[in-house]
Amino acid sequence: MKQLTLALLVGTMPFQILPANCADTAASKNAAAVYERAWTFYRQRDLNQALKCIDTAIELSPTAPEYYLKASILQAEQENYFSAVLAIEKAISLVPDRAEYWHMKAQLLRSAARPQPALECVQHAIKLQPSAPDMIMTEGLCYVDLGRWQEAETALTKSITIYEHNFNSTNVDGHTFRSMAAAKLKHWPLVVEDSNVIIAEKKKTVPLAALTKAYRNKAQALVAMGKIEQARSTFNKALATWPDDRQLLVAAKAFFESIGDKADADLQAKHIKEFDSDMLPP
Repeated sequence: MKQLTLALLVGTMPFQILPANCADTAASKNAAAVYERAWTFYRQRDLNQALKCIDTAIELSPTAPEYYLKASILQAEQENYFSAVLAIEKAISLVPDRAEYWHMKAQLLRSAARPQPALECVQHAIKLQPSAPDMIMTEGLCYVDLGRWQEAETALTKSITIYEHNFNSTNVDGHTFRSMAAAKLKHWPLVVEDSNVIIAEKKKTVPLAALTKAYRNKAQALVAMGKIEQARSTFNKALATWPDDRQLLVAAKAFFESIGDKADADLQAKHIKEFDSDMLPP
């Protein structure tokens, strides 16, 4: 899972303003104070200084696993995944039964394009915490990365079920990735189901690209199921939502051609030509 962020782990503890240099101050004699200073730098988006402070905190208190965890996340935010993995491995060596640390390692390995060891790490995390929907979702995403679609669909379904039961909220990401797996497996009714969920949620926040993609996926699933009129209606809704999506225009053109609707096919061909013309440099 790329886009790892420290925002999830920055707490609400009060931050005292300390001198800027971590190494040569009274604060450097106290790991907790240096640790607090790291988050002052983090909030200022000075990641290099934040990491220096975390390193100093680790020198002062080398058996504090949370410092290695934060070092790992700081490194990940700078896409230094090798260093991030080394840091989280040190945290794991100190507290090997912390499921969230194993999960963190799995996320880092996914970000470093190593899905098989990521899968092994997250499965160990799930053994420690069997009903954590975020960990089960990461397992599903590892299966997606590996092209193991049936296992991906099964894991993502479990994650969705637990998440939506526990939090009474829609797991949009889970439905999005399960739709992908279901499409690979040609489980078209499930693609339609997930697309309907995504459409209902995305309408609330109106990110047009995501909403249009959900409409397009639903329409293509309906075509595969032989529900042509429903597919036509869904394509038209997608085109009305965001007509400047080239993938949608191409898919709609192919659909209208397949059902012998020359007028609509020609209209989409015209829109594609206009889109491509607009993309040319002046």
